Amino acid sequence: MKASALSHLAYILPASMLAGYFFGAWLDGKFGTKFLGVVLMMLGLAAGLIEILRQAQRVQRDFGESDKEKQQKGDHDDAS
Repeated sequence: MKASALSHLAYILPASMLAGYFFGAWLDGKFGTKFLGVVLMMLGLAAGLIEILRQAQRVQRDFGESDKEKQQKGDHDDAS
């Protein structure tokens, strides 16, 4: 179950980098510059890493809570 919850994380980093690069390349064409594609790709990299960390923490918290609930339920079953 954890693998399926984490499988989308593999797409976050490349998608954010590509979005940043293509938006920067488009801006480079509009403004006649040559650096915005790389700069926005790096910003996409940072944003992607932050989002991966957030999602991983959320999944870890959700699975940690469900594990605690299962453990507590098992403790109650043992007491009965």
